Order: sequence, then structure tokens, then C-alpha cells
Amino acid sequence: MGLHQDKNEQDYSQPIVSFSLGLAATFLMGGLQRSDPVHKLNLRHGDVLVFGGPDRLRYHGISSVARPSDNQSISARLNFTFRRVS
Repeated sequence: MGLHQDKNEQDYSQPIVSFSLGLAATFLMGGLQRSDPVHKLNLRHGDVLVFGGPDRLRYHGISSVARPSDNQSISARLNFTFRRVS
């Protein structure tokens, strides 16, 4: 999923909460403009990412998902993202 902002809500005071399950992925956190520098963060199985306040409207996305290793029983990635929309 490329860089995007979650801005379908009327109220941005509530944070975005994201749960990662399965394969690791590279999360991208940019700035308030699409052209701002991007920082990479490795998300692993069980990681929880919360961003809100002044960071709530930062561009963000996933650049890649790791391939499963031979000794890994997990072969997919699931992400559950929660945000208040009303």
C-alpha cells in the first residue's frame, strides 16, 4: 500500500491503531506533505503501532512484506487498523 493519509473522518483527534500479524513488513512514515522524507520501520508479528496528535495526518504506507523463511509456519501478513470515523 503506497503512501496515503487516512482523512475520511470529521474529527482527527483520535489516533490510528494498527495491529500487525504474520510476516514482517516495512512501514513507511512520511511527513504532512507527500514529498517529505520517509522513515522506515520494521513491523513484526504482534507489533502495535499507534499514531495520533500532530502525527495523525502524516503520509504512511507499507513498502514491502518479508518472504517467509523455511523455518517459519506463517506465510501471510494481516493488518488490523482501527480509527474512529464518526
